[in-house]
Amino acid sequence: MSQPPYGYPPQGGYPPQQPGYPPQGYPPQQGGYPPQQPGYPPQGYPPQQPGYGAPPPQGYPPQGYPQQPGYGAPPPQGYPPQGYAQPGYPAPAPGYATAPVPAAYGAPVGVPVVGVAPGGPFDPRRDAETLRAAMKGIGTDEKTIIRILGSRNPNERLAIAQAFATIYKKDLDKALDSETSGNFCKLLKRLVRPVPEVKADYLHDAMVGAGTKDRWLMDVFTQSSNGEISAIRAYYNKAHNEDLEHRVKSETSGNFRKILLELLKARRDETGYVDEASADRDAVTIYKAGEKKLGTDDETFVNVFTSRSVVQLQALDRYYRKNRNKSVLDAIKSETSGDYKDALLALNKTRDAYFAERLHSALEGLGTNDNTLIYVLAVHDKYTLQAISRTYTTMFGHSLEHDIKGDTSGDYKALLTELLR
Repeated sequence: MSQPPYGYPPQGGYPPQQPGYPPQGYPPQQGGYPPQQPGYPPQGYPPQQPGYGAPPPQGYPPQGYPQQPGYGAPPPQGYPPQGYAQPGYPAPAPGYATAPVPAAYGAPVGVPVVGVAPGGPFDPRRDAETLRAAMKGIGTDEKTIIRILGSRNPNERLAIAQAFATIYKKDLDKALDSETSGNFCKLLKRLVRPVPEVKADYLHDAMVGAGTKDRWLMDVFTQSSNGEISAIRAYYNKAHNEDLEHRVKSETSGNFRKILLELLKARRDETGYVDEASADRDAVTIYKAGEKKLGTDDETFVNVFTSRSVVQLQALDRYYRKNRNKSVLDAIKSETSGDYKDALLALNKTRDAYFAERLHSALEGLGTNDNTLIYVLAVHDKYTLQAISRTYTTMFGHSLEHDIKGDTSGDYKALLTELLR
């Protein structure tokens, strides 16, 4: 029996969404997360996070984003064996495919690492005070800023930002904006904001002005969970005073638009359970909708690929290979084209494989796509970035850190490489 292609994730299940969407701001104080208040959120810091493999305290994540499963929890049962390969794609790095993939802000983005700064465990108030000292007076201590924000995970950085706002009555992103510049500044400001807000603004930037950056839309919609998409949509509608669905309709067209609108409904299966009988039926359905007939039944393609989990699509591919002696990815490539094809392929890839490819595209050739580089490193925690780095090395034969160092410079380079460690 042929094996499914490289690029499917060991995804975990996702939790039900929570109603509502919070105001902008940062996580509340220790002692658990109180009910969301109107206006600016409660002051203080979240409880210190546990290490690898342990769930965070109840009430996390901050800001009223959809409640997520415990960090470091093992994925649901029913995954097919990992480590498959197909022509052009080497096998996953040893240990990568079996690593648990928990969620942050509703997405399987890795286990958060609780950093230990020089002097002891994570203390958001101390970090905030150190950052203030690094920016106070003449000149800026960029090395200290890099050491602190580059060594922390998203939830820890939000706690630092909250502590900074509480102590100094000034938003940390505004302080960083006044003391730094260029891509270094852009990355720093994104690091201290909630991930769904960063993603929502990335979508806005993709659709503002002349033309639409369709690949940016894929970055968000095909690689975000239902919970994330709901939070992104709520923030986008509020912050940009327009409906995200309406904007997507006006900026895209055809089957590509149909895919995005289906994903925007946040209904994709996220149980992690594989139904073998359903996968067998889907393989037949996709064959009849594509290669067996003249033309392509695009409605069937869109419905199947936007509603099935990636592990379910992995099983579908296994049956497709058994019956047709080719992969379902090959079928997609032969039956579709353009952004429609790219979006369907993206829905079949692990987050690690998808973003390893995106980073490689951003770094290869003349020039660097800093927008992609900043986005990927800003919205993922260290565990996920390390998994992406391992996959990058496996797929391209050299390290992500090596390529980043070769394409960037100065404080920007130092911060990027610190985030990967």
